[in-house]
Amino acid sequence: MFSITRSKVIEIVNEKEEDKPFYKATLIDIFIDDNGNEKETKYYNLVCAKDITEANRLMQEHMRQGLKDMRLDGIVKTKIIDLI
Repeated sequence: MFSITRSKVIEIVNEKEEDKPFYKATLIDIFIDDNGNEKETKYYNLVCAKDITEANRLMQEHMRQGLKDMRLDGIVKTKIIDLI
């Protein structure tokens, strides 16, 4: 279980549906720092889906809408302790 307010959740992708759990998707943003070194920053999205297959499909669709520079690193079913 984790707290949204203390995490790096940048977005909740869709509305919570009563019979569907949340999945936490890990996104990685790779960039070059001022010294020319490759760095990465992890961010998280929450997506409500019936299973991991649906969560993956929803995240892929969501990423095509403006998160093309990021890479989807993983999706896990999660419980949250608060909702913004």
